[in-house]
Amino acid sequence: MTPRSDDSSDARTSGFPSSLVLGWGGLGAVLILSFALVAVRAHGDMSIIGDEWHYAYWMSTDGALDKGFNPDNGRYAIPVPFLLYQALFEIFGTDSYLPFRIAMCVFIALVTGLAYELMRRRVGYGLALPLAALIPFFGAAGEVVVNSFRMPGVIALAASFGALLALERRTPTRDVMAAVLLVLAVASHPSGLAFVAAVAIWRLRSFVKGEARLATLAVVGVPAVVFLAFLRPVEREVEPLSSRLAELPEFAFDGARGLLAALGGFVSSGAIPFESLTGYDSPVGIAALIALVAAVIWTIWRRRWDSLPMLALLAAALIILAAPVFAPGDRPPNLGRYVFPAGVCVLIAIAELARGLPSLLARRERRTTALGVALAALAALALVGNAFQLDKRAKDFAIDSRHIRAQAAALDAVRDQQPEPGLKLERGGLDKKYRFSIEVAEYYVVSDDYGSPAWTPAELAEQSPGVQRTARLSERIALGKGP
Repeated sequence: MTPRSDDSSDARTSGFPSSLVLGWGGLGAVLILSFALVAVRAHGDMSIIGDEWHYAYWMSTDGALDKGFNPDNGRYAIPVPFLLYQALFEIFGTDSYLPFRIAMCVFIALVTGLAYELMRRRVGYGLALPLAALIPFFGAAGEVVVNSFRMPGVIALAASFGALLALERRTPTRDVMAAVLLVLAVASHPSGLAFVAAVAIWRLRSFVKGEARLATLAVVGVPAVVFLAFLRPVEREVEPLSSRLAELPEFAFDGARGLLAALGGFVSSGAIPFESLTGYDSPVGIAALIALVAAVIWTIWRRRWDSLPMLALLAAALIILAAPVFAPGDRPPNLGRYVFPAGVCVLIAIAELARGLPSLLARRERRTTALGVALAALAALALVGNAFQLDKRAKDFAIDSRHIRAQAAALDAVRDQQPEPGLKLERGGLDKKYRFSIEVAEYYVVSDDYGSPAWTPAELAEQSPGVQRTARLSERIALGKGP
């Protein structure tokens, strides 16, 4: 592949300094607004949630490296995030959620910045900004953006984009950087494998032409071998692999359709006046998918080998969306943990598709002005729709956190009454969405070592009747008295 310049198209214009300031300054403002929205809506009630309770227990009993390389059956081997979690738990405990939220904000900002850099090299600072602005406001992927328990996937995404950025120009140093970053990616989350495949496509042209084949094999092969040798999760096969493979086309189609509806802000009926257009099965998603496929085919026909970066990003997105086929349990492809990384890949691919758009808009003809206005309106609609959803997800997370803290307070209150050690509160009649997912005995290990976000009796008395009911019900369940 012909090496690309690190300078974007608008970097060669007289307005470059102002473009740089406005571009990166605007991106910084967007990140601050997104983080502030979540902080305001969630107040100070946030708590660790879901898998983070398991992480806390594992860090307390086994440690990051032991559990990171030896996961439970069916779980991921993710030593890199576990090292970070070990540090967070050891230094800050679980009393305050702020350190975990700050860590997640850092990685979201890193993903946004790296994606923005990849975009601006294709369409310039101005056109890249609205695309990148959608990333921290991606409310349709709220489970990733508003809390921290999807941090492993975001770390993998940041490392993967760093690898792609390094490969924009081919040098031995950049090849080594890319290989190391891809190893970090697969050691953070299995989604890193999607980007190993993407790099193989990204470098296909140079490989076919016999340019630095050994380097390409190393960049792709080293992280793949590391994953297969040290990180591949052990899982008892419950059904033939062939039966799962047969579901791949359906997952890919449903995931792609839902993803484009999510990017457009059409997943929440409250964001637009026509409920028939909302949801992951929205007809808008189908129309967008048809348009995207047509644009991709046209681009391949025109650019030939130069379309490989676009195809690499789209391939990574499809692999991520199809991943639920191989995940334990019945998971749809439109969960935020899949929509977020796949969505960012699609945004960068859109920038690749629009590579010639800046010069077209610069003509300032009537039709190009109309096109610019239409694109601006589409970007605004997507941003507003996702901001609406982000606001909702932040409030929902705050509600869940209040109930989790009430459950923890209940377990603290009955500790001397010999509660059932192997019981999980979420299995005893409480809403599973609260995601207090460890056993009673495991919670006591965590609270002894790392503290607890539990409400004090005085704080609990100030909570809503629903939260207080959760505490009372949790006490009864923990003592074996039923709901």
